[in-house]
Amino acid sequence: MGWMHRDIKPLNIAVRGTNNSKEDLSDVRLIDWNGAEQYYLGAKYLERFGTRCYMAPEMHINMKHYTPAADIWSLGVTAYYRYFGKKPLRRNCSKQSFEAVVELVGFQPFMDMYLKYRP
Repeated sequence: MGWMHRDIKPLNIAVRGTNNSKEDLSDVRLIDWNGAEQYYLGAKYLERFGTRCYMAPEMHINMKHYTPAADIWSLGVTAYYRYFGKKPLRRNCSKQSFEAVVELVGFQPFMDMYLKYRP
């Protein structure tokens, strides 16, 4: 058992440094836990939650079996945004965002995961 935040993005990370420097990360906190859910191994979750351009692949297709690994994906996208100043998978619509995720992870691994955990 643990917790899934389900909406990790730059706006939900608060940074307060001690010397007012952008590089000072002495106090970093994850905020806005309104969409958080307790995680139980093998449990099904009824809703997709989060900000689309930071969502993990399994969230894009509304899979019912997702894990805290979805938060790790969102954290990676957030780190990319902080480093490069742009969102890696930002597209104009949901379908294009989904296609960008499939292009990134590859079609076959994505389909294998979908077939294993489909809703």
